[in-house]
Amino acid sequence: VVMGGIGIAVSSSLTRPLTQLAGLMNRLNNGDTEIEIDGTGRRDEIGLMARALDSFRRSALEKERIEKEAESRDLEMNAERREREAEKQRSAQELQEAVTALAAGLKNLSDDKLHLRIHTPFVPELDHLRIDFNGSLDKLEETIRAIMASADTIRGGSNDLKGASANLAHRTERQAASLEEAAAALGEMTGSVNDALRRCETAVQVSAGALKGAKA
Repeated sequence: VVMGGIGIAVSSSLTRPLTQLAGLMNRLNNGDTEIEIDGTGRRDEIGLMARALDSFRRSALEKERIEKEAESRDLEMNAERREREAEKQRSAQELQEAVTALAAGLKNLSDDKLHLRIHTPFVPELDHLRIDFNGSLDKLEETIRAIMASADTIRGGSNDLKGASANLAHRTERQAASLEEAAAALGEMTGSVNDALRRCETAVQVSAGALKGAKA
């Protein structure tokens, strides 16, 4: 009876931990990593099995940690990818808006609408295009105004020159007429002088003849 009792006690001391370890193994296989493992400090086979089971539990915990980190990284990468795609779409939209505004500005320029400007700012990375475009229009408009002013000045100078030329031509015509009249008067005066000379010569001849007759 004593030996039987001792056998039962020894058997119980061996089978109970084994049964507990078997149950813990089943729970670990089912994903329960929160199990508490007793007997890891024992020096016998039960302790060896308990330590092995605890190693499996830690490995399962490490696997869960790695899987969670991988899942977290996947989520972060997906979020970053969606953010990059959204940023890319936003940049494309902003670029399209800038191109459309510049195209409209060039259309206005081709239609001689130099007073129109692009007032809606672009995104900071592209707004210098709008500023440069408006500045170019300002300089072009200023240059055209200067050219128009120069054209008006040239037109006024041409009119003045035309008037002066007409006055000079009129004065030349009058001077030519005066010269013609003076030449005609001078011709008449020359004829009168010649007649007077001829009469003087006749008078001299008559006087000489009379003086000669008187001496004879």
